[in-house]
Amino acid sequence: MSAPIKLTATANAFVSRYRAEEEGAASVLAGILAGDRSITDLHFTPLDMTSSGWIKVGIATIHAELSPPESLTAAEIQSLEHQIAELDAQYQRARKALQGRISNLQALPFNGEVIA
Repeated sequence: MSAPIKLTATANAFVSRYRAEEEGAASVLAGILAGDRSITDLHFTPLDMTSSGWIKVGIATIHAELSPPESLTAAEIQSLEHQIAELDAQYQRARKALQGRISNLQALPFNGEVIA
């Protein structure tokens, strides 16, 4: 297997307009610097989100270490297997609900009387 792929990119750093409306962009940044908040309160993108009301708070240099392409097949298969398991669980819940409805209908006695 080959080594991880390393790359560096720059992106705009934003605080969402919702977060800014709640507490202000400066407060979010101060919280991150103080260690009271996580950097996950920022959003990074090469796009300019200011026209959508997001507050640009800076530019970030992002260093990423990506998995080599040959290791992605196993990760993709694992993700697909997880999706299959979710579908199986949804199917079982729906099947159980339908069987319950059938049981309820079968449990109702019918004495030939029609209610108008």
